[in-house]
Amino acid sequence: MTQSRFTSLIFTGITTGIVPTIELCQLWSKKHQLPALATISPSNLTVLSKPADKSNISISAIRQLQTDLSYHAYSQSSRVCIIWQAELLQREAQNALLKLLEEPPASTQIILATNFPQQLLPTIRSRCQIINLNESEDALSDTTTTKEILDQLLDPHTDYSQIMELLEPYSQRESALLFVDQVLALLLHQEDFPSAMLTQIASQLLLAKQKIAGNVNPKLTLEDCFFMVKGGQSR
Repeated sequence: MTQSRFTSLIFTGITTGIVPTIELCQLWSKKHQLPALATISPSNLTVLSKPADKSNISISAIRQLQTDLSYHAYSQSSRVCIIWQAELLQREAQNALLKLLEEPPASTQIILATNFPQQLLPTIRSRCQIINLNESEDALSDTTTTKEILDQLLDPHTDYSQIMELLEPYSQRESALLFVDQVLALLLHQEDFPSAMLTQIASQLLLAKQKIAGNVNPKLTLEDCFFMVKGGQSR
């Protein structure tokens, strides 16, 4: 797929809180070759949302955002800014945001998260690519498939030959790294796993990711990772 020509995006179809939404946005972004959004971390992420004691997002908040992003523009790293519940932007704030969208700081991806894009100025919508996460079937199906594969990989009854078969689709570096990221994201929400088991699996996955990024054979690395996990389960 070709990279989006838009510097700014509007994500709709939001059904969860901000953290799961960011994870789903990351899956979509990896599919569509948007590395800045796909590699969100606390160090490169700014989130602007309605203050708890206010009913909207004011123009002063947008002006402060402009100042913050302008300072960051001098660094070499990419930056992601998410405006959560963007429909709560005051009209004056939207006008101020429009100027930011017209001339965004270098290496900055601006995301407007809202289920009510029609409440944004038409000029804002025209400068953004609009993505409905409920209709982003690739990302959603990937999440479901990864969950099913993870369940099978961690099933005590799954033998080593079945593990090798389940990991067959991840013989390429990019697909293997994406799979590891998806599994790590899923593990954050596994409440029924013992903490020691989660720690072990996450540690093995992080080690596998490091090896794959260092050009070690992806499929063999993943097989070794889950063989180690299975060995730990049998102890």
